[in-house]
Amino acid sequence: MDIFTFEAVTLKLLSKIRVGHDGKHAGAGWFLDKVVVKQDGSDKYTQTFSCNRWLAIDEDDGLIIREITAGGVDNSHE
Repeated sequence: MDIFTFEAVTLKLLSKIRVGHDGKHAGAGWFLDKVVVKQDGSDKYTQTFSCNRWLAIDEDDGLIIREITAGGVDNSHE
């Protein structure tokens, strides 16, 4: 599990997120199970975005960027 922390304005509810990487290094691909967005110090604004797909040029469909709605993968981008 990797944890990334970002400072932002209060986000409230999100409808979509975009996740990806540049794919420039060997072994850059990774399997994305889900993204959990949580407002620091509060469980009130916690959202889970399920993906269950690879972000890798040599796995799955070869895409390294995905757009995910609150209900799951919406569409993918190269």
